[in-house]
Amino acid sequence: MKLLNKKNNCEPNKKLIYSFIFLILIIVGCEQESNPNGLNIGSEKLFEFEFKEKVDLKIQEDYIFLNKNEKLKIEKYTGLSKESKKDLINKQFISIESAYSDSSSAYPGEISNTINCDEKFKPKFIDKKIDNVNYNLAIIYVSDRYGFGACTEDTVKFKNIIGWISCQKNEELYKLNYYKSVKPENEEAIDFITSFYCK
Repeated sequence: MKLLNKKNNCEPNKKLIYSFIFLILIIVGCEQESNPNGLNIGSEKLFEFEFKEKVDLKIQEDYIFLNKNEKLKIEKYTGLSKESKKDLINKQFISIESAYSDSSSAYPGEISNTINCDEKFKPKFIDKKIDNVNYNLAIIYVSDRYGFGACTEDTVKFKNIIGWISCQKNEELYKLNYYKSVKPENEEAIDFITSFYCK
């Protein structure tokens, strides 16, 4: 009888096992919610955001994430050649430069015939390479509708950090649009983009 009691005492605690399984399911569920299927890039900082929706477009897939006053939009491109990827990135940067360049006024007058973008709101372009991953970055200021070309204190609403990441393993190209409230320039916003890696 004593030996039988010892055997019974060694049996696994069912409640402990069920609790452990439940915990694993919660962790897996949270990971899938913050990093939905289809994205082959990741970042620990992505867990701070709530996944809102996925939009399937003709040439890309858009994933929207929100975190309080911050917004992250990830665009996923597949089936592009190396040259097509370069062309897409270059066209985007040319479009950004054009939106913030000085232009002729529609109503020229005695004061000025051109519309000038305030120097502090002009776009900044940065190239970084971290752990064999190339990051093509642009820091710009956008309107309350996330539109390019905001150049004055009354039109600027968000700082927009754009980052392109090309994943060689699965030949996918990702464009990250990170929107945050306007603050003095800092590395934190750039570090957010460069925290992403190809899986």
